[in-house]
Amino acid sequence: MPPLPADRRIDRSKIDDYLLHPVKGRGKAAFFQAYGFAPERWHELRDALLAQAAAGAVLEVVVSPYGNRYIVRGTLGTPSRREPQPMVCTVWQADTGVEGVRLITAYPD
Repeated sequence: MPPLPADRRIDRSKIDDYLLHPVKGRGKAAFFQAYGFAPERWHELRDALLAQAAAGAVLEVVVSPYGNRYIVRGTLGTPSRREPQPMVCTVWQADTGVEGVRLITAYPD
């Protein structure tokens, strides 16, 4: 399996307006908030997701019309420090013609 590119980006809006949003997140917000993540400290989730991508295993690379998508599975460090750490999957996309990858989604596994 090819490795996830080292240049990884997470837009703040992906966290504020999606992963921690109570409506748009479709239950993901409740999951992440149960582990201590909060919208006002959005950077904690960003940093945890970047660490998960660095340490996790690439399970699959899917070729799409927009570029390669990498599915990464691994544990997520959390502000609550609960053990065991939750297992999550993240999906990263390497947009055609753009360096690096950007976060598409994250979900409990």
